[in-house]
Amino acid sequence: MIQRIGIFAAVAAVGGAAFAQAPPPAPLPFVLKQVGPGVYAAIDGPEHKAGSNGGFVIGDDGVLVVDGFFNLDSARALIAEIHRLTPKPIRYVVNTHYHLDHTGGDQALRDAGAVIIAHRNVRGWVRVNNVNLFGDRITSELRARIAAVPLPDLTTDKDLTVWLGSRKIVARTVLGHTGGDLTIAVPDAKVLFTGDLLWRKIGPNLIDGSVREWAATDADFAAMPEAARTTYVPGHGDVAGLTDVQDFRAYLRDLQRLVREAREAGLKDDVLTQAVTPKLKALHPDWQISDRAAAAEVRYMDQELAGTKRRPVPQPD
Repeated sequence: MIQRIGIFAAVAAVGGAAFAQAPPPAPLPFVLKQVGPGVYAAIDGPEHKAGSNGGFVIGDDGVLVVDGFFNLDSARALIAEIHRLTPKPIRYVVNTHYHLDHTGGDQALRDAGAVIIAHRNVRGWVRVNNVNLFGDRITSELRARIAAVPLPDLTTDKDLTVWLGSRKIVARTVLGHTGGDLTIAVPDAKVLFTGDLLWRKIGPNLIDGSVREWAATDADFAAMPEAARTTYVPGHGDVAGLTDVQDFRAYLRDLQRLVREAREAGLKDDVLTQAVTPKLKALHPDWQISDRAAAAEVRYMDQELAGTKRRPVPQPD
């Protein structure tokens, strides 16, 4: 009997040691936040491994995902979280626009069973214009990843309603960020996934944008009948409310005003950028705006006001 107890103790000790030595699970590349009944926002983590925000909606007979993050690993982590929360199948992923930080994980979602939905312009841009997006930071590895991004299965240039059983989800075409943007509304939860039409306290990427159109779209967000009770999931930054929408629109209008005033004063090129950047940052001291990002924003705003800004051109089907 004593011998048996000794054997059991030895086995338990070995098992306990093995258990203690097991590595902890890797942290998620995003923070998952429930923003409504069956509606989740996946907010890019502090190390920015996901590259952008995303989320998902659980309906009666399936799940709709919003955006595929920057890479396959982040999309697979989201798939695992979905499977942890519900046995229902992943039926759709809706891309808010073509940029790689929102489409880079689409293949993992397609492999999980999702039909890829996007604006019609995404199909012609996702494998071409993403190269331009990275500019002098493009690498051979990024080129290969861009070439492998799957094309959307279903495209639209009009508002589109998706039903998950009795749950209604509305993808709406909007103007401002790229010329091929969708927002995703969950009316019964008062949640709006805005994609990159809203950034919360982070300077936006204006490379493809029209600030004039963008500010008008954000004004529409703020004017929605349920705006004060709506939860906004931005493309970057934390979960937002109406005051954040108003703050972001004010940022765009400040950028537009400061650059216009500098142009009227006869400033150009680097001199204009150096004059405007500190003023813009001073007006929004609690925002994350690097000098490089602010300089790019000023340059793109200057091009827009001059009428020389180059934006993606829609391609034939």
